[in-house]
Amino acid sequence: MKKSKYTFVIIGSGIIGLTLAKELYKKHKNAKILILEKEKSIGLHASGRNSGVVHSGIYYPSGSLKAEIAVEGARKLKKFAKDNNLPIRESGKIIIGKSIKDAGSIETLINNANNSGIKYTPLDRSKILKLEPYAKGNDIGIHIPFTSVVDSKSLIQCLYSELINKSITFSFDSKILKFEEQTIILDNQIIQYEHLFNAAGFGSLEIAHKFNLAKNYALLPFKGIYYKLKKDRDFMVNNNIYPVPDLNYPFLGVHLTRLINDDVFVGPTAIPVFGPENYSKLKGIDLRFLKDIIFIHSQMLIKNKNNFRSLFKKEFQMYFKKNFVETARSLVPAINEKDLVSSNKVGIRPQIVNSENFSLEMDFIIEKTDSSTHILNSISPAFTTSLGFAEYVVSDVNY
Repeated sequence: MKKSKYTFVIIGSGIIGLTLAKELYKKHKNAKILILEKEKSIGLHASGRNSGVVHSGIYYPSGSLKAEIAVEGARKLKKFAKDNNLPIRESGKIIIGKSIKDAGSIETLINNANNSGIKYTPLDRSKILKLEPYAKGNDIGIHIPFTSVVDSKSLIQCLYSELINKSITFSFDSKILKFEEQTIILDNQIIQYEHLFNAAGFGSLEIAHKFNLAKNYALLPFKGIYYKLKKDRDFMVNNNIYPVPDLNYPFLGVHLTRLINDDVFVGPTAIPVFGPENYSKLKGIDLRFLKDIIFIHSQMLIKNKNNFRSLFKKEFQMYFKKNFVETARSLVPAINEKDLVSSNKVGIRPQIVNSENFSLEMDFIIEKTDSSTHILNSISPAFTTSLGFAEYVVSDVNY
């Protein structure tokens, strides 16, 4: 069997894996870098299914890793898009409170913005309707001009082309059979490395477990489905309209986003599913995870941390279009059921749960050994922060 040696091996060719390779090359130009990917090409899961929204960082509390890197990461991503002549819509977004009950959450978001240096404008009814005339004219909201939209597929393809030009090696259709001391056994070769970066997205936790790490975490996938506004009705959305999120959860709620191609999508949901690639009905249900997923769900429902039962019930109701429409109407009241058409846009969020207290993990998680770094819970805003996150991760690796 063929043997190969590399300085760095990265597992996963999503946005995190690609930006890690870019940063490693920047710091160690003579290093041999290999990216292993189980699929036939890059970005077939979360990265390639991303809506392309470049978030401002306003959702993340001071002291979190997300807050530490979100703003600078977003700036780097926008600069990368501009430097490479990639399409970008610097559109901003509004966050609308549905009632006075959202005032506390709005205040929290404002505090986050102040702590992170994010520009914002408080909105009243008249200001909301000036920006988005068809939005629900509630009395409370925020405008964040920094929020932008890029084409996620074009961006990761650009990163891939850059890495190929730098002679970074990609190995697709790579099936990992076994991990040994600084060695990966594939079905067709043996790979030795000095440092491994596990950026496998859905598979990152399973790999970390093989290194005897992250034993107190479990994977709980949530599916995001979208509808699309008909072209003759998308005049109702100028840019991006979001609800005030429930800050107990790492989900932003169903929102309306005008993408780079001018289509307006409504979503996503956060529906619990039974496998990290369970994109439709029974397809993608993974028997390796099924027992654990059912157990974690049952415990979270029993213990009801952060009112999880309410979230579970609300999200399962989103399988019915009428419930989805009502949620969209809470932001843009003129939307009706005929305005929304089905979409094949769907993604799955590889959410990590603490299996000791059955709570959702809100922040990125990094676990390490002397010769490996494991990126877990690479959920939103992983795409936004990817270039800043890669710099953060690589700076902490001794080589």
